[in-house]
Amino acid sequence: MSEGFAAGALVGYQYWKDAPAIGTGQYAVAFDPVTGAPTAMGEARDDFDIHALRLGVKGTAEFDMFDIQAEAAWIPYAHVSGALGGSAPGGFNFPGVPVTVYENAQTTLSGRGQGVMLEAMAGFHPTENLALRIGGRAWYLEGNLDAVFNGTAGGVAQPTMTLPSTYASLFRYGLRAELTGKF
Repeated sequence: MSEGFAAGALVGYQYWKDAPAIGTGQYAVAFDPVTGAPTAMGEARDDFDIHALRLGVKGTAEFDMFDIQAEAAWIPYAHVSGALGGSAPGGFNFPGVPVTVYENAQTTLSGRGQGVMLEAMAGFHPTENLALRIGGRAWYLEGNLDAVFNGTAGGVAQPTMTLPSTYASLFRYGLRAELTGKF
């Protein structure tokens, strides 16, 4: 810290768990032997594990009872894996397939990506040892993911389909609040 200002570079690893509770998808777990229609459904939730390399800069400035902190990081490489919530409990109709195809397991994903992470906070110091901060963050990741789809048609399990993507993206943003005490 020089005259109330500091800046520096960062290199690091971040584990990002993204498992939003945005509702539950479904997939078929049991089928009617005559019609091939689902008779019982299983719960499927989005659940991603992201391992990211981060390269960036961080700066801070202090003014009497206030401070400002900001960080910008580039993610040149991230490994993404996980599962996607069930997509269509009513099934899919594919061209050339005379019966409806139902998902019989969660769709799994794996692949790589790149992106950016931005964070900023403004703080108030009511005492020398206490800081209250509020700010925000925005994380963005895009890349190529392979999806593995498991389906059943007419009550008969179909071969697993690997569906490569040319583009997938994930964007998370939100407010941050922090209370820090020094002892």
